Amino acid sequence: MPQSTNPGDGLRLIADNAILDLQTAAGRIEALACQMDAGLNRVQMLRIIDWLRDEEARLRGRIGALARASG
Repeated sequence: MPQSTNPGDGLRLIADNAILDLQTAAGRIEALACQMDAGLNRVQMLRIIDWLRDEEARLRGRIGALARASG
C-alpha cells in the first residue's frame, strides 16, 4: 500500500477516529438512557448526550481548522 506524503492525511485519520469514538460513546450513553440502568434520570442522560454532540461539533471544527492549516 503506498504511503501518503501529505502530513494532513495522518491528522485527518486521527481526527476521523476521534469523531468515531465520540459518536460511539454518544450511542452507548443514549442506549443507557433508554434502559435507565445508569442511575441517572432521562433528563440528565439527555444533557450528557447533548454535551457529547457539542463536543463532537467542536472537535470537528478544530480538526477542520488544523487540516486547512496543514494544507
